[in-house]
Amino acid sequence: KHRIVTAAQMKEIERAGNAHGLPYLQMMERRLAAYTQLRARLPLGGALLIVCGKGNNGGDGYAIARILMQAGNTVDVLEAPHT
Repeated sequence: KHRIVTAAQMKEIERAGNAHGLPYLQMMERRLAAYTQLRARLPLGGALLIVCGKGNNGGDGYAIARILMQAGNTVDVLEAPHT
């Protein structure tokens, strides 16, 4: 099941993960797992739009965009405004 969370909710999820032994750096490294899931669901060489927030989650989005581009996809990145 998928859900959308707000920036504040994501910060709390990350804070709780860090407090329970999942370091922020390890969370960032998990972007490779996200990439693997995307590759399993997307055609090779397709065009993608990655929407990034500001902060840590935005960093994950940019990292995944780079990996997807290196794999031959056309990728646009949109940085969502910080409200």
